[in-house]
Amino acid sequence: MKKEQVARYFFIAITLILVYLSFLILKGIITYIVLALIFAFSFYPVYEFIQKYIKNSKLCSAIMIVLIIIIIIIPFSYVANTLIKETYGVYNSIKEVNFNALNDFLNPILRQDIPLESHIDELVVKTRDSIINSAPTVIGSVAETVLGLFIMFFVMFFAFLEGKTWVVKIEELLPIKPKQKKVLIEKAGNITHAVIYGQVLTSIIQGVLGGLAFLVLGIPGAVLWGFIMTILAVIPMLGTPIIWVPAALIQIFQGKIVTGVILLAFGGIIIMNIDNYLKPKIISHKSKLHPALALIGVLGGLKIFGLIGIVLGPMIFALLTVLIKFYTQEI
Repeated sequence: MKKEQVARYFFIAITLILVYLSFLILKGIITYIVLALIFAFSFYPVYEFIQKYIKNSKLCSAIMIVLIIIIIIIPFSYVANTLIKETYGVYNSIKEVNFNALNDFLNPILRQDIPLESHIDELVVKTRDSIINSAPTVIGSVAETVLGLFIMFFVMFFAFLEGKTWVVKIEELLPIKPKQKKVLIEKAGNITHAVIYGQVLTSIIQGVLGGLAFLVLGIPGAVLWGFIMTILAVIPMLGTPIIWVPAALIQIFQGKIVTGVILLAFGGIIIMNIDNYLKPKIISHKSKLHPALALIGVLGGLKIFGLIGIVLGPMIFALLTVLIKFYTQEI
């Protein structure tokens, strides 16, 4: 074997080993790195706005970190803490609900006897256990979480400073034609914009509005149900009505007719129409991902990556469709 071949194989072997070791290093913190990049992309317009008035880029980046802590990290910590507390209260209040009137109303329509109380009780128990059982994990890994947040803010700081340079370097490294590089980078930006602002932001708005409606109407567990509605809002057609429709019907059959009717009206007119009006305006035609692929991407992403999968799942599918299109154009 020639020396050049030996050197080549040695280089490949060392590279693969280093790639594997790098994977092991990043495995535990990749979520924080991805979150840092998502936050940097989402808030970059704000960063550019601040730069118009403050010319020091490092100071602008530091201001952005503080803003993100105030806007996202602190409220999220409050919500996480409140979720655990409210879960017990919601479980106990649902246990006290008499579902007989609702059963009498639904069974003739569905033409079968459905043990509604047992189904709802089972769902609430599973939700309660999922939230409560996650608490020891979070509490038991405080050091890991602090380290992860430090890494996230560190990466985010430099993502604001050097983000455009990173994009240029990634574009240079892509082993495809220059025209395809431009299209891929542009598509990646459009898809990220569509997913973050069109999917995630509108879901958060729907969840917050739903939670506020529960709070104003005096329905227990406003934060818990608002959080669940935020997650469900990413599911096309079903989404938030899975929560507020049954809640409204329960209120009506408990004799709280005004409360139930207001919730139905608010949900149908305000919450549902966010999907019909706000989301299309935000997304526009930036992402042409098929709704079926978008749904599979969201649900599959949730299963594999956790909450961050809501963003990553659709993005992966969308970028895959772009690459497949490039390949079909080549053959």
